[in-house]
Amino acid sequence: MKKILVFLSVLLSVSCSSTRYLAENVPDAEIFEAGRFEAISRISLIEKGNRAAHNDSLSQEFGGRLDDIIALRAPFAMPPEKMVFADTAEMRSMAEDLTVLAGIAERAMASGSKKERAKPIYTTHLIDSLLEAHGVKRAILTLHTGFTRTGANMAGQVAKGMGLGVVTAVATMGMVSVYTVPVKANSTICIFVVDGERKQLVFYDKSFLQGEPGKEKTLVKQVDKIFQKP
Repeated sequence: MKKILVFLSVLLSVSCSSTRYLAENVPDAEIFEAGRFEAISRISLIEKGNRAAHNDSLSQEFGGRLDDIIALRAPFAMPPEKMVFADTAEMRSMAEDLTVLAGIAERAMASGSKKERAKPIYTTHLIDSLLEAHGVKRAILTLHTGFTRTGANMAGQVAKGMGLGVVTAVATMGMVSVYTVPVKANSTICIFVVDGERKQLVFYDKSFLQGEPGKEKTLVKQVDKIFQKP
């Protein structure tokens, strides 16, 4: 199972601030007139050292919780039934496609160029085929990523961080006040709206928060931030 360095993951998440993308010529009132797919949750657990490994059970649990929160907090009529993926392989492929779309949207919005922002962001073959298979014109897709630690791991990392802080203060004669503090957990939620007729992304926004990715308080705060008007 592929493992990632947690501090690198945190650094990348923080460096990419929340960015809202809206396609041109799509009335705001029509954007969320769409079906919705089950949320894709990719959660990692840190048990040993400072490395995270994907955890299937947490991903499934947190994804279901996020689905319920989105349905309750969305400021528009949410379809009562959600569309589901055929299997974990299809869900994993969709997660990869959405990650690519998110990167394109964020680069376009960060460019500062009206020309770049006006360029359409086209959807993938997988997205187009699933919308066609389910007979929907437009769909809401959600990608949730993050990590959490076991209590024992957090306690051990805090102890290590405190030790390093003391050494740093002594070595610099107390002139440095920056200490290594481990992050307990983080959560990133990305919401996409894709249009099957246009075959393009029409809405994207993201929220990053240092908080437990499975806690209702964290998820509600993030979902509310995405759905609020810019």
